[in-house]
Amino acid sequence: MRYRPRGLVAHAAAAATLCAGRADAQQPAGNVLGTARAGMAAVAVERGLRYRDSLTLDVYRPPGASTPLPVVLFVHGGLVAGVPGASPTSWPNYQSWGRLAAAEGFAGVTFNHRLTTDDNVADAGLDVEAAIAYLRANARRLGIDARRLCLAFYSAGGVLSAGVLREPRPFVRCVVLFYPYLDLEHLRVDTRFRRAYPPNQVDGLVARYAPVAQLGREPTRLPPMFLAMAGRDEIPGLNASVRRFLDAAVEGKAPIEFVIHPSGVHGFDEQNHDARTREILERCLAYLHWHLDR
Repeated sequence: MRYRPRGLVAHAAAAATLCAGRADAQQPAGNVLGTARAGMAAVAVERGLRYRDSLTLDVYRPPGASTPLPVVLFVHGGLVAGVPGASPTSWPNYQSWGRLAAAEGFAGVTFNHRLTTDDNVADAGLDVEAAIAYLRANARRLGIDARRLCLAFYSAGGVLSAGVLREPRPFVRCVVLFYPYLDLEHLRVDTRFRRAYPPNQVDGLVARYAPVAQLGREPTRLPPMFLAMAGRDEIPGLNASVRRFLDAAVEGKAPIEFVIHPSGVHGFDEQNHDARTREILERCLAYLHWHLDR
């Protein structure tokens, strides 16, 4: 499928320049992604908005926006349980995604949720829903369009996509999935962070919290999905979950666009600054425009 979003000529020109090997000259200070926009450094950022208890979110907007903006909500992966660390909203990759979204004419939103290496999917799923509810309830003040939302899930945060797949809503225009876990089979094995979940506990979570389990409900009601896989992802079981999800999506004729970076590592959007990464990121931006600009 070919996308013709607003400003596609400008996007194509930027992509051509990047692919020609001049990416470093266009990289705004602090950007860690494999592609860039000239306006990333100038976006307006509203930080530390409390959306639930002590959990906060940051909103990135293009400066001087005069009309309500469509929203891209970025859902991070899990934190290491019990280990203090920087908030995901301060991580360079999500700050870069927020700025890139704003430079594209969207409101980019990053936020903190409770998912950790303990794989507490139920708690974190509630946080995602609370963030969505906060954005919609405060749309006027934030200058955003509550009718146009995309959620982008990364890494272990991929399992949290189950909520928007389980309960499709018209205002969720699309779902983006980067190197994600997409089922709960990894809960059945020990990791260096936790012991395996008991089989009956995993079985009890699957129906509600495994993204792959949501594909067979009503495929025609699912939001369009953009799935990006890292060919050299070394996270145990992750790519196996992507393959199972993709097989189920094809079997159910779910609306999905799949891309793979054959030599990409986990986090290739910031780790592999090469032509394939730039191509995938540009295709993802075009996908967002196609579904959010209308």
